[in-house]
Amino acid sequence: MKNKTEKVSCAIYARTAVKNDEQINEQIKSLSKSVEKDGGLLVGVYADNGFSGNDAERPALNRLFEDAKNGVFKTLYAKDTTRLKRGL
Repeated sequence: MKNKTEKVSCAIYARTAVKNDEQINEQIKSLSKSVEKDGGLLVGVYADNGFSGNDAERPALNRLFEDAKNGVFKTLYAKDTTRLKRGL
């Protein structure tokens, strides 16, 4: 059983289709605040700046999937599912 004071390990994923530092930074800031509000422990930030949701090969997304397989985090935060893949 999980200790009530133990924080859940969380990661965030941000993506923009067109390279836009301001927009990607805003997504990261907003998602980080959500993790904090929910009492999670932020252990990973993954951001693909300037990649379409249709692109299968995205460096940060690939690292995210690898870290998820290795149990680096338990919960993922994203602006919406289209940040991961179009049509989800």
